[in-house]
Amino acid sequence: MTITKETIEKARAWYASAPSLDLQGIELRDYQVEAGWASYLHDTLVVLPTGLGKTMVALLHAGMLCADMTEEKEYKIIVMVAPTRALLVQHHELFASRLRIGKENVHIVDGGMDPAKRQAFYAFLAQDAPAVLFMTPQTLDHDLQHDRFPRDKLASLILDEAHHATLDHPYVLIYNDLVHHHAKPRILAMTASPGETEEEIGTLCNTLGIDPAHAIFKAREDGDVAPYIHAITVRRIGVDLPVEWRAALDALVTSLAQCCTWLVMAGIAEADVVNGKQFKKAIPKMFFLDLFQKFSAEAAGGPGKYTLLSRLATCIKLHHAVEMLETYGIDALLDYHESLLEDFKKRGTRATREVLLDQGYNAAVQLAGEVKAKGEGPARHHPKLIVLRQLLTEFLTRNPTSKILVFVNYRASIDAIVSHVGPDDPVIKIHKFVGQGTRKKNDAGMKRDAQSRILQQFKGGAYNVLVATSVAEEGLDIAECDLVVFYETVASLIKFIQRQGRTGRKRAGNTAVLFTRGTMDEFRMKALDAKLAKIHGVYYNVQTAAAGSAGALLGDAAPKPRPRLQQRIEAFAAGGAAPGEARVSITDLKRWQDAVPVVISSGSVVAGELAEALKAAKVPVSVVPPSGLPDITIGKGLGVLVRTVADVARASLDSSIFALLENLALKYEKSVLVAWDDGAALDDDVTGEMVVDWLERFAGVAGVKVLSTSSIAVLARVVQDVHVHVKEGKQLPRRGKAGARRGQEGEIA
Repeated sequence: MTITKETIEKARAWYASAPSLDLQGIELRDYQVEAGWASYLHDTLVVLPTGLGKTMVALLHAGMLCADMTEEKEYKIIVMVAPTRALLVQHHELFASRLRIGKENVHIVDGGMDPAKRQAFYAFLAQDAPAVLFMTPQTLDHDLQHDRFPRDKLASLILDEAHHATLDHPYVLIYNDLVHHHAKPRILAMTASPGETEEEIGTLCNTLGIDPAHAIFKAREDGDVAPYIHAITVRRIGVDLPVEWRAALDALVTSLAQCCTWLVMAGIAEADVVNGKQFKKAIPKMFFLDLFQKFSAEAAGGPGKYTLLSRLATCIKLHHAVEMLETYGIDALLDYHESLLEDFKKRGTRATREVLLDQGYNAAVQLAGEVKAKGEGPARHHPKLIVLRQLLTEFLTRNPTSKILVFVNYRASIDAIVSHVGPDDPVIKIHKFVGQGTRKKNDAGMKRDAQSRILQQFKGGAYNVLVATSVAEEGLDIAECDLVVFYETVASLIKFIQRQGRTGRKRAGNTAVLFTRGTMDEFRMKALDAKLAKIHGVYYNVQTAAAGSAGALLGDAAPKPRPRLQQRIEAFAAGGAAPGEARVSITDLKRWQDAVPVVISSGSVVAGELAEALKAAKVPVSVVPPSGLPDITIGKGLGVLVRTVADVARASLDSSIFALLENLALKYEKSVLVAWDDGAALDDDVTGEMVVDWLERFAGVAGVKVLSTSSIAVLARVVQDVHVHVKEGKQLPRRGKAGARRGQEGEIA
């Protein structure tokens, strides 16, 4: 909504003379007056950049309501909720000094007070004066659930950091409880980052019962905001991974691609995602997490669902391993490996087992261990650590009284950063800052008093650099920082706004973003750039929405066409069919849920005939372009090479057969080499029996099984039999000693 300049001036004059407010010495800014006045008239969402005085908006809002209560002698309670006690203390300090209702009527209430005492305390409030409470959302939600809080006394609910109002967050539970009990307080929701799209912001408004037409959006560039904004200089610093790490990274990416290929063959992921061992485009972890959440929420169960969830969990773990190496280095990858081993000892999940047995993953871990064993050198540490230390030293040398906040996404990396950057540098005084939870024995959390002590030491200059996780994004009274460093990039607009908002509040600020070229770091950076370019248009679209249009923003008026992938996911999960596709029968659906498809390379000499034979036998088959994989793969751990007897003879004579067998055995837990007798002539002194005899001896040393045949029917029966055994997790079938030479049906040497 828009309030005229004339109305703003009248409101400013009212605030200045209001008996409920003491604003002496405070300059009220136009956007604060506009937001405060609007929030008195309507339930309102206020979006302001960080550091621009959202608490003052809440004070003006409360001042008007308190004036009404005093005039009408009908006293009620105003509740302001915030995610952390530190925020509650900040808000309480302003209200207690500026709201003229008596300090005895302004209180902080959290879990530190006994529930029974809280209920008695509420009963004595708002008897002869308005009351304002500052509460954590968990405390208010708990007291509403147990009918301790008097809903009929609630005049206004002020939600700080309102972007948390999603899913089953206490903000949502609180609002839903009030609606359910027909309580109708005024709602004021405040945040610097309401969402990335019209739909997300519309959802936030709808969740809190706010008409999008009554949302107020202010950006740094707006005329009434710009005079109070301090410039933030953004610097991006790119680094390259050491060449010594490339083989380990390639091995991990190949394993992830092969795991993702299963999703493509099952129709869960689009074919343009991956091609054999290579990804066609960057795939964020959220791609797998969203699919996992989607199928976890499905009511239907059965083995197929859990097979799919296990595969997705494997993809997530492999993706995380890639990210650890790309973003943090070999120490992070090895630490993650240790955590997987520890996790497997405790829970032994199928996904963890698959990762720990994966050839590519183990090759990467081995290569990382070898690099670490070589000791200090150019490849020992991630280049970001070197750049970070140089950046901090240079900045603090030029600005010795400055304070710096370094944000990281993963807590496990903080100790490595602190230990590498801090020692032996007289300029850098560094300390870690983490949340209260303890992850493992060597990664204890910080209790509230320890956090407060570190923050006070940071303000006092005992430390000038804090390395922190998202716990420092909001809700803590952190000293003004002159530099915020993103140790890795973020694609989340909310995270970027919250983190960058720690600088440039009282004076010009600086932001440095470190990224690794050619990795997910760079992908996230480009994704964020696209979102930043669009966000002002998003705000405009929401702000100019007609009254009552939350439904339109959410697409309630007419369902939006769903992407083809989403249709396929729903068809897979529900047993239905995407529009234009034949309905999947229950039998077929179960087979594809439970199956481990047989993948055949189109370049194989047996591709066409074998695929037809297997399809006739109702075995799930996928024929794919040549991609470096064996001719036939069954599941994740079995590879089958098909070579003509003539090819085997030549490879045996020139000794290349050894590398062929060793490579096959190295990449797959179970491997088979088929000597395909196509009737081609051999050298005069070589017979087919001799070739197979050589192959059996060579393959036995390498641990590869052998099958000699010239029949598609025999090969199809073998593949079908092996397919059943792989699906059921059984050992491969074995045969009598002489069976391979005679080509007995269904037998493997």
